Amino acid sequence: MSFGQPVQNMTRNGYSNANKIAEMVPSMKNKAWSRRMMFAAFLAVAGNTCANANSRDASPTVSLCEVLTHPSNYSGRKVKMTVRITSTKEGGFLWTPSCRSLGVATLQIDDAVDSDSGISDLLDLLRSHGLSDHPVIATLAGTFIYNPKKDEHRQRSVFKANAASNLKLSNHLEHP
Repeated sequence: MSFGQPVQNMTRNGYSNANKIAEMVPSMKNKAWSRRMMFAAFLAVAGNTCANANSRDASPTVSLCEVLTHPSNYSGRKVKMTVRITSTKEGGFLWTPSCRSLGVATLQIDDAVDSDSGISDLLDLLRSHGLSDHPVIATLAGTFIYNPKKDEHRQRSVFKANAASNLKLSNHLEHP
């Protein structure tokens, strides 16, 4: 049976066969409805996927004091925090004036980060002002790593930064 032929030429009893053909070929109304439903399902799945991706990418903003107070709660987690950074010949160290007694975290720059202009600007600032009495203040995003065992060859608290923003030098003389 060809759909190009008129219905009356395909059947002896035009009425009953016309009903069979109508059952085989969905009406335009049903096609439009099914297309709308498929589009709505696509939007629901796409929207849910994007929302999940954004919630996974969004790092919570926490204070360095909170991270150093409860290091095992944040170990391996991506976070964002505003800190002071002092550079010495031993490396870069993160600290904040509000909890100096908790110590410092060692700064590492994620090796995979090449394109973040904030990291490049941070490294330039640390090269020129890292040893001064005016520490660099920055908002860093990255992964906190905590080593609970005392090991003389590993730092206890490390922050592996993959993004930096809001860079500036402190206006005050400050020391960790």
